[in-house]
Amino acid sequence: MAARRSSRRALHLLEPTTTMKLLIALFACWMLASPLAHATTFKCQAANGRVIFQDIPCSAETTTANVTGAQTMVAPDAWRFERIDEAGGRGICLIVSPPIAIGSRSRSAGQVQIRIEHTKEMVEALITPVAQVGSPTTPFDSNLAEVGIYVPGQRFLGDVRLTPAGALRVGAADTALLTDYLVHDDNLTVRVRYMKANGLRESVRQTMSGFVANLQLAKDCVRTLR
Repeated sequence: MAARRSSRRALHLLEPTTTMKLLIALFACWMLASPLAHATTFKCQAANGRVIFQDIPCSAETTTANVTGAQTMVAPDAWRFERIDEAGGRGICLIVSPPIAIGSRSRSAGQVQIRIEHTKEMVEALITPVAQVGSPTTPFDSNLAEVGIYVPGQRFLGDVRLTPAGALRVGAADTALLTDYLVHDDNLTVRVRYMKANGLRESVRQTMSGFVANLQLAKDCVRTLR
């Protein structure tokens, strides 16, 4: 009898407790819902040779080519890849930053995004205003003194000009430096000046992952442009 009680006690110790089962279930749910999950980007080639990048499987009329390692971060604080085919036939392969709060996350003066556009001819970065829910986009001021992008430990990138569409276009040389900096460091700070606002406004330091993977997707995409 004592031996059976001892055996039952040993089996009881080996069984997971209710708390442990709950913790395991919660961990599994967190893993499935985690925003750091990766989404596959499919490279689809049509019969006429046109290549399209998309986040859903290729259709039956196309063939899937070179999807190995073609993954892009879908976390809210990560860069993402896009391809734009304009009506005139001009293609743009670009990587886009998540929204960047200017001022602070608790008292934001506005939001911007960095777009690095790759075409057959050039690579250019743009700082674009983002309209927040329930409010219009805040336009940039024409005073561009000290406006630009800073990567910690690197030179301030202030070669910017205001475009007719209201974005800040970064010069080609500074775009190349920005790309090189972000390959090695994903931290940056953005400085802008809004209309009807006093002084220069700066973002809190931003850490955005996924830049290198999406940069490679953009470079692969450019090779498919006509």
